[in-house]
Amino acid sequence: MLLPLLPVPCLPRHIKASMDCERATAVVTWDFSPGAMSYVATATATSGHVATCDTTHTNCEMSSLACGERYFVSVLARGETCNSTSKMPRQLMTEPCMPLHVSIQYNPPVGQVYWDTSMGASYYITEAVTSDGFQTSCTTTDNYCALHNMACGREYNITVLSSNQACEDIVTSDPVSQTTEPCPPKHVQARVDCRTNLGHVSWEESDGAVAYLAILDGRDGDSTFCYTTTTSCTLDTLHCGTVYYTRVQSIGETYNSSDSAAYSLLTAPCVPDMWEAQVNCKNDTVLASWNYSIGVESYVLTARGIDGHSTSCITRETYCTLVGLTCGNAYTLSLAVSTHQCSLMSPTEFTLQTKPCPPPHVSVELQCNSRTASVSWRESEGVELYTASAVDSAGMYAEDCNTTGTTCLFANLECGETYTFTVRAYSGECRSQAGETIHRNTEPCQPINVTAQGSCENDTAVLQWAETKGASIYVVSALGDLGYVVDLRTPNTSIPAELPCGQTYNLSVVAWDDYCDSPRSSVLQYRTGPLG
Repeated sequence: MLLPLLPVPCLPRHIKASMDCERATAVVTWDFSPGAMSYVATATATSGHVATCDTTHTNCEMSSLACGERYFVSVLARGETCNSTSKMPRQLMTEPCMPLHVSIQYNPPVGQVYWDTSMGASYYITEAVTSDGFQTSCTTTDNYCALHNMACGREYNITVLSSNQACEDIVTSDPVSQTTEPCPPKHVQARVDCRTNLGHVSWEESDGAVAYLAILDGRDGDSTFCYTTTTSCTLDTLHCGTVYYTRVQSIGETYNSSDSAAYSLLTAPCVPDMWEAQVNCKNDTVLASWNYSIGVESYVLTARGIDGHSTSCITRETYCTLVGLTCGNAYTLSLAVSTHQCSLMSPTEFTLQTKPCPPPHVSVELQCNSRTASVSWRESEGVELYTASAVDSAGMYAEDCNTTGTTCLFANLECGETYTFTVRAYSGECRSQAGETIHRNTEPCQPINVTAQGSCENDTAVLQWAETKGASIYVVSALGDLGYVVDLRTPNTSIPAELPCGQTYNLSVVAWDDYCDSPRSSVLQYRTGPLG
């Protein structure tokens, strides 16, 4: 008996396989094969791993595929008695394996990420993401990658994605975390205490910082720092008159921040350690000079008198002249140095005495017929010595009188002379201007050379005498032996007189000025003619 001849299933054609990367499965499809009762799709890896799926349809889904493999895919068409097999002309590439042993070496601000090579991976994408949206990434075909510009003060979750032609950006490693260095402190401020030259530095708190390091670099080469767990610190070794560039670092548990923005701090100016002052008596000024001081923008020299008067000068130089000082005043001189933020006084002060004032209320009392004059004045402060002078009309000094008191007596003055009296005050090397100038006339000199000429024909006699210094008027006296008396006045040096005859007369002349009389002249006896 002959059995019927059953056909052999046709070869499956147009076999295709594609990966479902999210599910890690492969879908195999082919064309219907006439004579086939069912199909068996087989995937054989180069490593020997095999996966199959049975179906009566023209497609099936393979699971349990190994990652990072290349599979040869074939489809078996089953007939009632015979089978036929066809192979997919290309290999099926599965998803790459997950990167393992991910680690990071962080050197701010770069994180170097390492991992084991993943089978089947063509390239890797490393991603670092923070909870507040900061992210950075790098792509490589190696098993390491550098993450640049990682933000300070953040905790990053870092993953590595392996990719190939079949599956991109699907396979992700387990995350590792990395905390970056604290951020540099913000709003750094620095100020100086002008009185103590202490520097105070402050800043805002930085997340992740366990301490802070403030560094001050002086323009003069000096450098100092302070370490603190607070947000401020004080430095006590700063040089005066120096600009310090101030920066602050945040200290973290593992890493430190970069430097903050620099802040310039100008310390208190240096105070001159030596200075001097001298009075110029001629022009009533004081010249002060001092050593140059670092960091000073201006110097202020001030003089305050005991009478409340004050004057000052401002300069950038190392000397200054004070003008407008009042006489007879003791001034205390002080020197200040200034910048736009500080003003400091020098610890050294000077007390200077200006030249004395002209002696006030000068008066001259002339004592008639003694040729003496008493000069007096009111006492002035700060005077060591007074000198009174008397100068005659020819400019000759009669004498000088030095005294520590307030009076001087001039004796043996010339008669009939106009004297100019002045008083000056002395203190140290300075002398005052002359006080009030007073002119006084001494008493007229005694008239001399008195003569009389008469005529026997009448009673008239002409009296004459020499001109007398200092006289403004003359008084002629005639005293007769019979009792006749007459006084005649004249501004001239001669005068006619009616003298009754027959008498002997004693004739004399006295010179007058506005204040004093002269001594009477020698008496001249004159005899008139006999009675008629």
